[in-house]
Amino acid sequence: MDMVVKIMQARFPSQFDQEKYSTPLFKNLREKARKRTAHEAFSKTADALDDLELAPRIKRVVRRPPPALTIYVRRESEKAYNAIMLEEVTVESLKLALSEKYGTPSDSITSFALRCKEGN
Repeated sequence: MDMVVKIMQARFPSQFDQEKYSTPLFKNLREKARKRTAHEAFSKTADALDDLELAPRIKRVVRRPPPALTIYVRRESEKAYNAIMLEEVTVESLKLALSEKYGTPSDSITSFALRCKEGN
């Protein structure tokens, strides 16, 4: 068996031997074949990539206008303030927002009192 392997190795020159003993014509042919196979591989890959959708899909951006006014309110019994965002700056929209926030009918709100840090 050892003898068969040595005979086969002697029949097929290695890559080093091919480059060492080949003529410029064979080198040129091998180089063209290598370039041709690379070109074929790239063209097949390009054809396969043509079928894919690589562009991102266009998303619709929904932008809501920012609220016109934000008021921080609290009941006298609460410690923390709650934000109420008004899109229209009217007394009716403030009544409606307060009634939704605290679960009271908007008709029951009769007046508003403004208080600042000094207590005025």
